[in-house]
Amino acid sequence: MVHVRLGSCTMRTIKAVLQCVTVCAVMTVAMCYDSQESHESMEVFINPYRANTFIPGRYNRQRVKSPAELKLEICEDYYPCRVFAARYGYQTAYQKYFAPQPRNNYRLY
Repeated sequence: MVHVRLGSCTMRTIKAVLQCVTVCAVMTVAMCYDSQESHESMEVFINPYRANTFIPGRYNRQRVKSPAELKLEICEDYYPCRVFAARYGYQTAYQKYFAPQPRNNYRLY
């Protein structure tokens, strides 16, 4: 059997590497540990729309949009209406694409 003698500098390097690997392994286990407390903390987070319901003295008011603003948003979502609105305005574009079309109440026989 052959024994290889390593220099003292090399032994120090190996010890330092082993210590570093050990510290990294311990840190990995500590960070990845899945405890019961980590699941309980998820109960604290609530829906952002319900967040203000817990503040006493305040009530939830949702902003009511005007009919013109609602029409503008509808027109913005539809590309041909948006392009038409860039030239002629949103009211005209909405009338063209989304307003009810007049019906012919008479028939040609």
